[in-house]
Amino acid sequence: MFSTPTGGSNSSDMGAGNAAKPNNAPAGPQPPNIPSTPVPGAVGSEPSSAPSGHAGRLTANIPKAIPELRQQLDAATAERQRTQAALDALPRPVDRNISRPLVTDANKSIQSLADARNAHEAALREHLMNVLGTNAPPLLAEISPGLDARGRAAAEEGMAFLGRLAGPGRAVPLVRIERMPKGERPEYVNGRIRLPKSADTAEVLHEYGHHLENDPGVLRAANRFWRERFHGTDEVALATEFPGGNFDEGDVGHRNKTGRIQRLFPNRPDRALYIGKRITKQSGTEIVTVGLELLYGNPIHFARTDPEYFNLVVGTLKGEHDHR
Repeated sequence: MFSTPTGGSNSSDMGAGNAAKPNNAPAGPQPPNIPSTPVPGAVGSEPSSAPSGHAGRLTANIPKAIPELRQQLDAATAERQRTQAALDALPRPVDRNISRPLVTDANKSIQSLADARNAHEAALREHLMNVLGTNAPPLLAEISPGLDARGRAAAEEGMAFLGRLAGPGRAVPLVRIERMPKGERPEYVNGRIRLPKSADTAEVLHEYGHHLENDPGVLRAANRFWRERFHGTDEVALATEFPGGNFDEGDVGHRNKTGRIQRLFPNRPDRALYIGKRITKQSGTEIVTVGLELLYGNPIHFARTDPEYFNLVVGTLKGEHDHR
């Protein structure tokens, strides 16, 4: 059984957060919870040599629209920070006549940031599919009616995303995606993915990574990567290191020896350490699980920052691993 800390499936690490309503301010529209995207090509994020393999193909010719959309996202992020700072600077008690337009501006900036982020991420995934994708159908899954419309849509999107990257002829046993019992964490158990009823696509992909590791060849590849990157490093008790992070007491992470995985999550050290978690050699890792999240969230940042890891995850999906 594999379980994921609540909120831990998101590959983002730079979210601006929701608009904070000042004390006594008029209620505005409920701001959305906006995940973020790591900055592609950030200083210090790229390896010393050009990426090769799948990573090299993806990063060789990046469409002009992607950096342009990134600039728009940066501008929207700056505006979001400005409107939040204006709210935070209001004297207490708050004068509603003063706060009302500031709350309106803050909520508009949240929506603008969400729109900019969605456009940027859509362009990234379109480029990924244009370079490495196929027209193959979704991977096999039985989706439970216990999920709500959002959860079912996320499951369908996840299976379609994986199927197009895996390509025709990639045989993976059917998985059942169902609603998890109340009060539990997302988990994978014996061919079943258990998720919140309103799960997002990143959560679906994360748990599907455990399903892929049922293949002995995939598990060997993940364990080999774990040994190369994490073996011999100190254990980190995640619940102690990150109190309030929804980790179990037994969750133990490791630091990556190359530093590349830390650069994948520059503002989320808990996520970088979580990738170094391993149950046992026989039962699985978090290598493929978090790798699928990264592949979906920002494939260019992933490919530039850690091409070896990127190639492992894409190769696993395409069946380019030891099948013995």
